Amino acid sequence: MIDYIVTGTARSGTGFMSHLLSNNGIECYHEGIFGVKNHTLEEYLTGIEESPTVADSSWLVAPFINDIQTIYPHIKIIHVVRNPLKVIRSFLELGFFRVTYKEYKPYQDIINEYINNYSEVEACIDYILEWYSFLENVNKVVVNIDNIDYNKLSEFTGTHFEELEEIVNQKTSAKIQFFSDFQVIKLVKRSPRYGDINRLIEKYGFNNEI
Repeated sequence: MIDYIVTGTARSGTGFMSHLLSNNGIECYHEGIFGVKNHTLEEYLTGIEESPTVADSSWLVAPFINDIQTIYPHIKIIHVVRNPLKVIRSFLELGFFRVTYKEYKPYQDIINEYINNYSEVEACIDYILEWYSFLENVNKVVVNIDNIDYNKLSEFTGTHFEELEEIVNQKTSAKIQFFSDFQVIKLVKRSPRYGDINRLIEKYGFNNEI
């Protein structure tokens, strides 16, 4: 049975969080229960019941998180967040909304169910705003991946957390283009929804810089 769910946007640190929990005594899969091949509420509910581990970390579960918390109020939700400007840069550098790789397509298909067809930058922004909206009214603890409050995480889980050295992200080598901080900020400021992103940055205490 699942007792903990870690979720947020893609490119925000769900992989790192699975390692962090597992290394602190809370065995946690990364997209082991909430995966791309079984992306329905019914299959996720079955996975929660039949899970051999107590936690799973996955951005894919976010659209169903309110239903899951209603059905299983005991499950503790950890919302991992990262500066949206950094998330956008990561998507741009991977070419996620620009290039169709075989390994990306199942994830692209899922995201496209929830966003409109925009330019690359607009798709990134649309996705981020949609994913945060899924978690808006959830009972949760918020963890900033770039400045983890280990005391807050320890109190929330009842487990003493020790820091974990950075985990190498395999997608880093998959970058097809480099974007400077200036380029990303300039692109985002051109968006008609820059104000929405800026409000998100202010709400979660991020900086307007990458």
